[in-house]
Amino acid sequence: MKSFKYKYPWSVREDWFLPDDEEMMQAQFPILDEQIDFVLGAIEKSKDMNDANVHFRTCVQAGGAFGVYPRRLADYFDHVVTFEPCLSNLQCLAANVGRYPNIAVHPYALWNEFAKLQMAYSKPVKNSYGAHHVSARGHGIGNMVDAVPLDNFELDRVDLIWLDVEGSELHALKGASQTIFRHTPVVVIEEAKHLPQHKQLGVHLTSASEWLKAKGYKEYGRTHGDLVFIPA
Repeated sequence: MKSFKYKYPWSVREDWFLPDDEEMMQAQFPILDEQIDFVLGAIEKSKDMNDANVHFRTCVQAGGAFGVYPRRLADYFDHVVTFEPCLSNLQCLAANVGRYPNIAVHPYALWNEFAKLQMAYSKPVKNSYGAHHVSARGHGIGNMVDAVPLDNFELDRVDLIWLDVEGSELHALKGASQTIFRHTPVVVIEEAKHLPQHKQLGVHLTSASEWLKAKGYKEYGRTHGDLVFIPA
């Protein structure tokens, strides 16, 4: 791991840990609060925030990457449940989050069923551990990881599902279909560019957004490549 210095007004930490040869994820630090504010606004829009009993309860965030997103979300939600199957990212996430009391970290990929999948890597212009992804056919250069459906966790009071899972959003959503049906959370997916793994996974760029619309969701807006959906 290497140390990357960035000062947030809400954190006493100034040194954050990233994988040694990571070159791109530093760009997420300056946009984090803007993205989170936008997503929280979507939750407020989707609920009657005039009701004093309404607050931010459980957030599901995957992939957790190096942990700065779940760490900030933990300032707003009662519980943050984050998933990160890539070992290098997971080690940084654990170092950055520490024993934060309301963050639960799981070393799994989210999927539509229980499965053993292999990590793969579609390298962008520079090294980025955020580009690691699961391979449905077991073809990859990384280790095998456990994949699980979110519905298996039977989470209570889910207000937000935020997915950054590099092309497997549709599979993750299908594995969360009962959670989405019960709690109608705001859902955030990445839908910015075609990825090499889309074809391998049997999906296309808009598969996840089309699935959400078919379930009664509507587009709220975009923030830095992430597409935010609220219940219609």
